[in-house]
Amino acid sequence: METLGCVSVIATDKTGTLTTNQMTAVSLAMLEKQGMGYAIVEHAINGTSYEPFGEVQGIGTEEVQISPQGTVSDVIAISFGCNDAELIQSEDGFSIIGEPTEGALLTLAEKLGKEQASPSADRNRRVWNNQWERYATLDFDRKRKSMSSLCRPRDQASSEMHRLLVKGAPNLLLGKCSHVKLRDGQVTELTPALREDFERVISSLSSRPLRCLLLAVKEARSDQFEGALDNVDNFASIESDLTAVAIVGIKDPARLDALKSIELCKQAGIRIVMITGDAHGTAVAIAKELNILSDVPSTELKAYEGRDFFSKAEEEQRSLLSEGNLVFSRTEPTDKQKIVKMLQSLGEVPAMTGDGVNDAPALRQANIGTLSRWPKLMSFDNF
Repeated sequence: METLGCVSVIATDKTGTLTTNQMTAVSLAMLEKQGMGYAIVEHAINGTSYEPFGEVQGIGTEEVQISPQGTVSDVIAISFGCNDAELIQSEDGFSIIGEPTEGALLTLAEKLGKEQASPSADRNRRVWNNQWERYATLDFDRKRKSMSSLCRPRDQASSEMHRLLVKGAPNLLLGKCSHVKLRDGQVTELTPALREDFERVISSLSSRPLRCLLLAVKEARSDQFEGALDNVDNFASIESDLTAVAIVGIKDPARLDALKSIELCKQAGIRIVMITGDAHGTAVAIAKELNILSDVPSTELKAYEGRDFFSKAEEEQRSLLSEGNLVFSRTEPTDKQKIVKMLQSLGEVPAMTGDGVNDAPALRQANIGTLSRWPKLMSFDNF
């Protein structure tokens, strides 16, 4: 209790701690023909949470039948085939088993699918599973920041052509793409100009703030990766020469109770350090929404990607950490522990709060560590 009263800095995770972790896909952006050229067009997605009903503006449910080789069909395939979550229905409504981000993709694909009459939670996924077999998975890791599945058609077991379905962090996955598919199914080269257009849209979505995923595909021969799937070191090379399909923007709302706790921290003179693995724009936008960076001019924001911060001289790192609120994005789990340890070396008494396995090293390092959301930690009767 005495240590709690001496806390001078709170280091906090973002997802599920400062935000609800109730993911909802709210934006779908695809490359489409416009006049004599191309443009990335954003489509708003109606609906909330994991309820699999709602219109995707500008996209009818008949599109997957009209254009089976088009981008919308690929979005559905990736959302179902490259996904370990399960969408379930109970008396209390719709929920998921698995990762919230994957749950958001399942919900999006159900909204896009042609089977709209049944109230079943996974009506379109069952249709897709009857047509396609997922026979190999390239699991997500923090270095690649992507996940892939190899799939083949069930009614053509001997078919030579298989599909690699990929989803991942846009900042890394876009670099592995050499082509892009248009909404009508046409494939074109991902030129430097188009790459800049994608980067601009990703930056814009992240700043709202939305968590962005890039979806991509690769047509492959049945024997193309024979012997390569047994070694995770080969996964990066398998995920190469991809065709970009779409960008999905996913909303993770800020927790209102976290906002109240942060205001209490300000009154108590306690600094806030947000540390997250999410994109820089998303992290900064949430920090502003929760008033972590609200009192700082935009030109003086103390917000850094993990690798950029740790590439600075140690003296500069210590100076930046010595005052004010800070935001760290694109961090690794070990970065959180390093930051907490450095705060301690500056004479601070840091508390660490988070609700994920990745927070464990920093939780152990901090003077106070709690696997909880903000209201549990911030009982100011204890200060």
